[in-house]
Amino acid sequence: MFSTESSRRARRSSSSAVDASSLRSQLLRRATRARSSNLSDVVDAADELAIAALTAAELIHSALGSDEAHRAKRLAYVERFLSAIPIEDYDPDVARRHAQPLDAARRAGRPRGTHDLIIAATALARNRTVLTRGKTGFTDLPGVDIRIV
Repeated sequence: MFSTESSRRARRSSSSAVDASSLRSQLLRRATRARSSNLSDVVDAADELAIAALTAAELIHSALGSDEAHRAKRLAYVERFLSAIPIEDYDPDVARRHAQPLDAARRAGRPRGTHDLIIAATALARNRTVLTRGKTGFTDLPGVDIRIV
């Protein structure tokens, strides 16, 4: 997920992105709880959020993988979430930036997950910061700003 924090905007113009695994687990847990169907439970009002198109696919895939008792509710929640947040496309600018973290990971001899590299490329192309629960997939990628949430 990507966001621009209002306090950060005062210091410099940048945006942020949240990786799919942290967002996916939060969204799907909350979607299952009757009292937590508000998107404001997930999204802070001070953030201007966006997600990579890949993250949208991962969210839908996770909801589809839910057990029969929770699938419909989780899919509906994810669809509401996706309708409320901008989705950053994988376009030629992202593709050009994708080559940079791919090359950095190869040169460092430290393979990264394909999805993490696409999220990093999207953040680079859109001048955003990756918001994540764990930084391992994004650590030491040149130019990729991360924030642990």
